[in-house]
Amino acid sequence: MTTKERLHQIVDEMDLARAEGLLAVLEPSKGESNGQHVVTDWTEFHDAEWLALIRKAQATPPDERTPFQDGLVEQAAKEAELVKTSEGRAQLERNRRDRERIHNAPPITMDDPLWDMIGVLSGGPDSPGDVAEDHDTYLAEAYADTHET
Repeated sequence: MTTKERLHQIVDEMDLARAEGLLAVLEPSKGESNGQHVVTDWTEFHDAEWLALIRKAQATPPDERTPFQDGLVEQAAKEAELVKTSEGRAQLERNRRDRERIHNAPPITMDDPLWDMIGVLSGGPDSPGDVAEDHDTYLAEAYADTHET
C-alpha cells in the first residue's frame, strides 16, 4: 500500500470532525483561506464524557471546586489558547491520540510483572532501607562513583 493510499484509508476511518481537524493541521493556511472548516474550538479534541467533567468543573464556583476540577478548568483555558494556532491544534491532536491509546491499553492484572517491582529496594542485606528518605544522597553517591578502584 502506498503512503497516499494509507493516508486515504486513515481519513476514511475518521469521523468528520477529526478529519477536518487533521486537515486544519496539515494545511492550515489553505484550510483557512478556502472556506473549509478549521477547528477553532478545543472541545472538538475531547469525547463527551470528558467534556461533561470539564463543563461541570467550569460551572462549579471556584471556592467549591476540588483540586481535580481546578486542574480541568486550567487545562481548558490552556487548550482554548492552543487551538488558535496550527501548532497548537497539532499538539491537541497528539494529546487526543495519546489519551485514546491510554484508554485502549489493557488493564494491569494481578499477574502483571509490574507488581514484581514493589518493594524491590526494601529488605535484603544489601538493600538500603531509606531510599525514599535519602534518595538525594544515594543519587549524589551514584553520580560521583567513577567505578575506579
